[in-house]
Amino acid sequence: MATASAPATSLLSLLYRSYPRVVPSNSTEPDLESISPKIFPTADYTDAEKAEINQWLSRSSELAQALKKGEIESVSTLLITVNTHLASRTTVLGAKPSVADVALYALLGPVVEKWSPEERTGEDGYHHIVRHVDLVQNAPLFSLQIPE
Repeated sequence: MATASAPATSLLSLLYRSYPRVVPSNSTEPDLESISPKIFPTADYTDAEKAEINQWLSRSSELAQALKKGEIESVSTLLITVNTHLASRTTVLGAKPSVADVALYALLGPVVEKWSPEERTGEDGYHHIVRHVDLVQNAPLFSLQIPE
């Protein structure tokens, strides 16, 4: 269940298109740890929230690798972890936006697109992930520039 391959759209290109003042076109690897306050200047992150952002960036990378390698069991475990975390939160941090939300969107948006209705909203579906992807994609707060 839910084992589509890793998406072709990269986080870097999404960040550049959406936040060109923060991520220059010649960036090869932005410092994701320091980018959240620049993208979301009204959000004031505590040290604990910064650590949580880093934790979710790591999980996002881990999930990307598992998707790329087709590791079905790892993908399933990580999707359950993400879905459970988002069950009681609007964003990864609860209510504050962060680059971790954008990273999860860049990774999971194309994957969610390929899911069956059962995977999206069924009894064992990942409906909290679907809600999160929809929020990040459509909320003016994130202002993502997504090509059609």
